[in-house]
Amino acid sequence: KLLEGTSVMFVTFVIIIQSENIIELFKDFAAMAIISELDDVAFNLATHGYFGPKLKKDADKAQKIKFEDKSLIKCCFLPLRPTILFSLFVAMIGMYMVVVSGQLSGTYFYAKFPTCDIPFQSISKIGDGTCDGGKKCCS
Repeated sequence: KLLEGTSVMFVTFVIIIQSENIIELFKDFAAMAIISELDDVAFNLATHGYFGPKLKKDADKAQKIKFEDKSLIKCCFLPLRPTILFSLFVAMIGMYMVVVSGQLSGTYFYAKFPTCDIPFQSISKIGDGTCDGGKKCCS
C-alpha cells in the first residue's frame, strides 16, 4: 500500500508539473482515475469467475485476508504512520518548491528560450509557451 500510494503521489506530481493548461490537466486526471479503477474491475471480474476457476479461488482467498492495524507502532518515540505521511508531504512540497523557484527565477524560461529578449518582470506574464520578444528559438 505504501509503495502504491507513493507511486500515485509521484505520478500526480509529474502530471501537475507537466500540464500546460487546465483542460490537459483535467484530461490527464480523468485518464489516471480510469486506469486506477481498472484493477478493481479486474478483481471483481475474477471474484465472479470470469477469468477461470483458479483465479476465482485466488481472488476469494485474497478477500479473506485480514490485516492487523498497527498504527500505534512507534519509531524513536514518534508514531510511525503519521511520521511517514508527514515525510512524504514534506518531500512533495520540497519538490514543488524547486519547480516554483525555477519558474520564478526564469531558469526554465531562459533554458527554453535562450535568446529571447524580454524584461525579467514580463516572464511571469508569458503562459502560452512562446517568446514574445527578441529572437525566437526552440519553439
